Amino acid sequence: MIVKPDTLGKAVAFMDRHQDIVLAGAKILNPDGSLQESVSHRYPEEKFTRGETAGLAGSIACVLGAFMIARKSLITFITSQATP
Repeated sequence: MIVKPDTLGKAVAFMDRHQDIVLAGAKILNPDGSLQESVSHRYPEEKFTRGETAGLAGSIACVLGAFMIARKSLITFITSQATP
């Protein structure tokens, strides 16, 4: 994996400009420069449901783990929901 030098700075600037977004991912390119599919516009459960998850907030249902940037508030919320 090759990370461009300005990737983290651009991600932080994006999050600063969009206070309503709590989790974002980066555009991932294949070695030939073509765009790699790194997001899902469907929620994982939708393959087993009849669209019940369609009303959930957000235009992107799933961000893959190759690169993510998250607000501390999201991490705090997720860890507070974990059962010991």
